[in-house]
Amino acid sequence: MKYGIIKYTTIPKGRESIVGDTGMFNIGDNIQMYAMKRILTDHMHVDEKDIIEVDFHSLADYSGEYVILPVNLFFFGCHDLKETWFPASPYIIPVFVGVHFSSGILSDEEVSYLKLHSPIGCRDKYTLNTMRKYGIPAYLAGCVTATLPRRPSGIKGDKVFCVDVDSESVLKVIPEELKKNIELIGHVRRGVFSPTMYEEADREAEELIKRYYNEAALVVTSRLHCASPCAAMGIPTIMVAKEISSRFSWLGSILPIYTDKEYDRIDWDVKPSEYEDIKEKMIRTIVRRLREAYDKWSDLADISSFFEKPDSKEETVDPYDVFFASVDRALSGGIKGYYLWGGTALAEESFEHIRKKYPQIPLLGLIDEYNPVSINGLKSMHFDETGDCGEDILMICTPSSSKNNIKDRLLSSGSFGGSAVFFDGEIVVKNRK
Repeated sequence: MKYGIIKYTTIPKGRESIVGDTGMFNIGDNIQMYAMKRILTDHMHVDEKDIIEVDFHSLADYSGEYVILPVNLFFFGCHDLKETWFPASPYIIPVFVGVHFSSGILSDEEVSYLKLHSPIGCRDKYTLNTMRKYGIPAYLAGCVTATLPRRPSGIKGDKVFCVDVDSESVLKVIPEELKKNIELIGHVRRGVFSPTMYEEADREAEELIKRYYNEAALVVTSRLHCASPCAAMGIPTIMVAKEISSRFSWLGSILPIYTDKEYDRIDWDVKPSEYEDIKEKMIRTIVRRLREAYDKWSDLADISSFFEKPDSKEETVDPYDVFFASVDRALSGGIKGYYLWGGTALAEESFEHIRKKYPQIPLLGLIDEYNPVSINGLKSMHFDETGDCGEDILMICTPSSSKNNIKDRLLSSGSFGGSAVFFDGEIVVKNRK
């Protein structure tokens, strides 16, 4: 088992067939990935070659080695209309260290999944409130970019970087002495979705961080993932925004944020942020949670991986898949109604399967001659109470141990002339003469 990191490596879901597909991408995402990688290599001493890269667009269907995966990016939600991120692949053990969900709506399955992997480190108050709304243990973690190391006091820089700001408005209010060495920079790029583009974005993100670290005397930006890492590196940083989004809620604790209506009140003599004690706690928390997950799952994953090796002699078959495939075949033959035989968990699953896939086919009754149970409001009955069952009636027989007894009763019954599906997938069709 290894540690992983989320990367962009493939074309977004739903756009695979578009030749030369171009789109916008934000270097800030790559800066987040860079910061997370620094946690693994610098603080956990994980060899870079041992870090597994998991594609952002393949979280749900990843099938590689078991991996402990820190999650610290922007997501529209656990899913959107094109793809699913969470629940992730069973080969991924996620550790949510600073996630943002722009959707505040979660399904029951998603709530259960997030509770299983809680506490959820939330990047902002909006995501935190979503978790609390659904009763999911969570905490406000900020962003991993805020953990980058502070530059030595000897590095001052002499350049003012204005990053994705309304330059006309900002240049009107910036003091004259700061205008001598200004560089306008943007974090948003347009390009063709490809591995080459993603690799270039990674290199550019790392290069930008180095430039800010070595050259910046001041950074003025509207970008969260410029302001956060620059503040972490001890660079005087001013955040300017049209409005203060909930995504920025935590950021105000470490640097000043001004809306466009407050530009005339900007304190241009801003000092480097001081929060090294909190930064150390952020790092310790991330490292501890990742190591705890590794300690919990490493041996389990190794054992499971050993026994999951495919049998070289024959393909394995899931009996439930065989059973439901037979149910589907039987229901496709003009069936007008069905009975469930046996008050079992498989009977409940069969009812849900048919209700969702064949809502027009009604459940006629539940047969269980030994236990008084019910399903969908129907109390169990004896087989003799079913009355006449013609060829358009299906009997779904779920008990495995009593298959032969049930089969004999159906074949010898004068009132039954339909078809039956058994636990092992056998379909029996009885034609009355």
